[in-house]
Amino acid sequence: MTGRDETQTPQQTPPPAGSQPQETTPDRPRRRKGLVRWSVLLVLIVLPLALLYVFKDAVARQLVERGGSALLDARVQLEGARLDPFAGRLTLERIRATDPARGDDELFAADEAVADLDLAMLLRGRVVIDRLELARPRGKLTRQRDGSITLGQQPPPTPPPVIEPETPGGSPESRPEDMTLEQWRRKLEEIARKRDMVDSVKQWLHKVQRWLAEREREREQQRERREAGRMDPSGRARYVRARTPALWIREMVCRDAEIEIVDRGADGAEPLHLVDTKLRLANVSTDPWTTGPIEIELEGRFAEQPEAVVHAAGELALAPGGQRCTIEIEARRLPLDRLDPLVHDSLPIRFGPGSTVDLKLPLRFENFEIDWRPWLLLDRLNVSLRDPSTTTIAGLDARRLVEALREVKTIELADLHVFGSVYAPQVETGDTLQRLLTEGAKRFAAKQAARLEAIARERAGEAAHKLGATETGRRVQQAAGALLGVGGAKSGNGEDATSKPKGAEPAGGIEEKGKRVLRGLLGGE
Repeated sequence: MTGRDETQTPQQTPPPAGSQPQETTPDRPRRRKGLVRWSVLLVLIVLPLALLYVFKDAVARQLVERGGSALLDARVQLEGARLDPFAGRLTLERIRATDPARGDDELFAADEAVADLDLAMLLRGRVVIDRLELARPRGKLTRQRDGSITLGQQPPPTPPPVIEPETPGGSPESRPEDMTLEQWRRKLEEIARKRDMVDSVKQWLHKVQRWLAEREREREQQRERREAGRMDPSGRARYVRARTPALWIREMVCRDAEIEIVDRGADGAEPLHLVDTKLRLANVSTDPWTTGPIEIELEGRFAEQPEAVVHAAGELALAPGGQRCTIEIEARRLPLDRLDPLVHDSLPIRFGPGSTVDLKLPLRFENFEIDWRPWLLLDRLNVSLRDPSTTTIAGLDARRLVEALREVKTIELADLHVFGSVYAPQVETGDTLQRLLTEGAKRFAAKQAARLEAIARERAGEAAHKLGATETGRRVQQAAGALLGVGGAKSGNGEDATSKPKGAEPAGGIEEKGKRVLRGLLGGE
C-alpha cells in the first residue's frame, strides 16, 4: 500500500501556454441566438433607412405639399423635389399654390426653391431653415369689381343666399338684438365685399391681432403648467427645454420676383407689373416672439414705367403686448393713375395719366398706434373728383382744391401728420394745402382773366376788321382800348388810334359811342 487514496479525484493538467480554450457545447447556441437578434435588429434599422433613402425625394415632396397646403390654406403642388440628407439641402421645382374654392385660381408660383435645413432640429420634429432662396416667385394682386383686394385672379366664392322667414316687426337686420349668428356673419361678409385696399389691410391687422391673442393664451397655459410642475413635491427632476417654433425660416431671399396688380373694377384697365424685385425676409416663424422681430428689405421697379422705383427696409415685431413696426419706404416717380386700384374709394381724388409721386414714408407704429410724418412730391398733377357730390376734402372746399391742384401741377407736402390708431387714423395737413389753395386760386383767376381778355380782343379785332380803317372803326378801337384798360390800339395804317384826329368829337362822346358799338358787336355783353 502506498497510502494514496484511490477515491481522490485525479488532477487536471493545465492547457499548454498559447493554446485557446475550447468552447463548451451550451455556449454555441447562445451566441447564434445573439447573432440572429443583432442581425434582425440591424435589418429593421437599415431597411427602413434604405427605403427612405431610395424614396426620399417622393417622401419630401409629399410632406412639403401636405404641410404647405395646411399652412397656406391652399393647394400646394410641386413638379419635383430633391433631398440631399448629407448636406441638409432640399430643392423644390415648379412650385404652385392654387385655391380649389375658386377653380384652382393661381395664388403663388415659383420656378425653384432651395432650402438649407437644420438637421439637428429636423430630428426633433422642428422645421428650421437656415436659408431659403426662391427663384422668380410670382403673385397677382387683384381689385375685384366689388372693391375687395384678393390674391389671384378670381373673386372669392359667394355663399348661397339663405331665405329667412318673414317675422313681424320688420327684418332681423333692423333689430340687431334679434339677429342670429348666421345673419351677423352674412352682414359682415357683405361689408367685407365692399372694402378696398385700406380696409383689407385693416382686416388683415385684425387677423394678426386675433392670432397674437390666441398665441398669448397658449403661452399663458404653458406657463401655468410649468409652474404647476415646479410645485410638484414628488422630487423628480424637471428640465426646461428651449422653445423652438414648429417652422422657422432664419433667412429668405427672393430673386427676380414679379407682382402683377390688376383692376377688374375698371373696364379696359391695363395691369401693372412690379418686376426685378429683390425681397429679403429674416426670422419668419410661427412663434415670432421667440425668434425676434422680422427683418424686411424690398427693392423693385415697374415695367410700365422703368424710372419708378420702390425701396423698403425695416423691422416688424409681433410680440404680444409689444407690436412694433419700423419700416422706411422710399419711392420715385410712382404712376399714381396705375396705383389707383389699390386705394380707390379711400381717396376722394382720382389721379389721371401722367401724375407721379416721390415719397419718403417712415412706416412706424407701436401697439398699432401710428405717428407718421411722410414727405410727398406730387408732379404733373392731373386730378378730378372721384365723386362729384364731394363738398370738402380735409376741411377745404373740394372743387377749389381740385382746381388749385390742376393749376399748380407740382406740390411738395412736408407738413403732413398722420396719427392715432391704424384702424381710425387722423390727418393734419398744416398750412401747405391752404397756401396751395390760395396760390391755385390766384393762378386760376389769372388764367380765366387772360382767357376773357383774349376773347374780348379777338371779338374787338374782328369787329374792327369788318368796319375797316374808317373814322368809325378808329372810334370803335379807341372805345375798346378804353374798356379793356390796355391803352390805345394801333390802327391799320400804324397810327395811334387813341390820338385825337382833327374834327373828332370830344373824348366822352367817342367813348360812349364806342361802348354802344362794342356792346352790339359782343352780343350785349
